[in-house]
Amino acid sequence: MRAVYSTPADITPADITPADITPADDITPADDITPADDITPADITPANTIFAPQDKDNENNQASYEFHTMQIKRVHEEVL
Repeated sequence: MRAVYSTPADITPADITPADITPADDITPADDITPADDITPADITPANTIFAPQDKDNENNQASYEFHTMQIKRVHEEVL
């Protein structure tokens, strides 16, 4: 898979025609997404994992907890 970056100045209506867009351009799970694309536990190492301070009195942890609780409450209210 590769990324292509363009700026609006690079793209004109003449650059894109219906013939340019085909079903083959669509992502199909069977062909384009393989188990190798999945993140596995082996991909996650202590070097790339960020841990918050475990101090229960840390105000950042408290704010994060309150925000998360508020988000869960909002989702539950929308579902009900």
